[in-house]
Amino acid sequence: MKPQCILISLLVNLAYAEEYLVRFKNPTAFQQFTSNSNRSWRQFIDNKIEKKFSIGSFRGVTMNLSKNLVNKLKKSPLVADIVPNFRFEAFEGDSVNSAESSYTFNATAKYSYEDVEEEQNITYQPDAPRHLARISRHYQLPFDVGDKDRYKSWFNYYYEHDYQGQDVNAYIMDTGIFADHPEFEDRVIQGIDLTKEGFGDQNGHGTHVAGLVGSKTYGAAKRVNLVEVKVLGKDGSGEASNVLSGLEFIVEHCTKVSRPQGKKCVANLSLGSFRSPIINMAVEGAIEEGIVFVAAAGNFNLDAYWASPASAENVITVGAFDDHIDTIAKFSNWGPCVNIFAPGVEIESLSHLNYNNTLILSGTSMSTPIVTGVAAILLSKGIEPEMIAQEIEYLSTRNVFHRRTLFFKPSTPNQILYNGVDKLDDPYDDETFPRLNIEAIAKELEEYNATLQTPMSENLQSGSKLWGWNNDVTLPLGEIRLKRRDFMKNL
Repeated sequence: MKPQCILISLLVNLAYAEEYLVRFKNPTAFQQFTSNSNRSWRQFIDNKIEKKFSIGSFRGVTMNLSKNLVNKLKKSPLVADIVPNFRFEAFEGDSVNSAESSYTFNATAKYSYEDVEEEQNITYQPDAPRHLARISRHYQLPFDVGDKDRYKSWFNYYYEHDYQGQDVNAYIMDTGIFADHPEFEDRVIQGIDLTKEGFGDQNGHGTHVAGLVGSKTYGAAKRVNLVEVKVLGKDGSGEASNVLSGLEFIVEHCTKVSRPQGKKCVANLSLGSFRSPIINMAVEGAIEEGIVFVAAAGNFNLDAYWASPASAENVITVGAFDDHIDTIAKFSNWGPCVNIFAPGVEIESLSHLNYNNTLILSGTSMSTPIVTGVAAILLSKGIEPEMIAQEIEYLSTRNVFHRRTLFFKPSTPNQILYNGVDKLDDPYDDETFPRLNIEAIAKELEEYNATLQTPMSENLQSGSKLWGWNNDVTLPLGEIRLKRRDFMKNL
């Protein structure tokens, strides 16, 4: 019996139906499934398929199916996978603090500081946020445990003036963007809203993330365009089908709008779920179209293999490290799927509420957009999309983490983000650096566990929240005044 006839006999009388995601083995299988001369089959397709997805070589649909028919449909030679339409979460830690900004923002002032020209096309941003200063130097920044604000205005962010992502569209798949914030300088493009809330950000996560990619003060790429792809609602979650629709939009917009305008494309995914072949294959299909994808590793001190889209092939997967003590963040996922680590603890960026406040958040969600900004810079330099991951790893600062802290994180790369600016580090030889209790840190990293629901939990079909907030933890350390070279020697 032909596969189409088998399916027709199965997909009838749908009682107690729920929405499922169906992935097909290839485009031909999808064509066979959706196009058939049988009239009853076409009528069934028209009535039961909610959405169709075509992302590179990925083909899928959402359908309302009973559990009994799901089990039978899994045996179809056309179908690769069927899962409930589960929920995605924004990745972040528990530091959700509002702070009075160190900078002055208003609707008319375009700049809150003036860049300073140096030499050889190098520009620096004075009094820069700590996370930016750290990615433009190789060695640790000073930090006073007893006075966290002591060095707040000490640091410079160095970058190349001619390469700021100005010919790149960065797609921010998140909770939306506060587009009118003057820090974005009218560079936000309304792409698509899949939440039915309307454009804009009622949560704060998306604006914070977009600010780290390309805002004037907090962004790594100062002139990149930011395309709002709103797939998560005000509660920070959304259906997996929204993520698939968002990926489909990114591919279509990049190929039909961005590239004809001479723009290159990078996408930021500061969100995730437990490992899902459907999500991974969809992201891989989008990457086939020459788009750079940067994804958060996740915040559960697990091998990132168990997270999606972090475990997708050819995605740039980002873990978090604490730039106050140059140690992998206690909450960060790890493992061979991770390409690079970037600052992710107490990261300051824009608020969605008003111009003059900022948010301080922790999580791999914060690390990821910093890498996305650097990816935009590399695209501006002419690096081909398929070479961006390799270039980021090539430029990285290596062997920063003490090897003991990685003992229980097998095959984790010991490399942190560096933007590649050709300049010696600013000297801080006589300042205060934390001295780490390596034994205590290694012990806590070994013992740290996070509460995690798996796809086997009974809550999955109703949308289990796989990723929580309570992940950011203070590591044990003391402090001492010593020279930078002595600090590196002690580690």
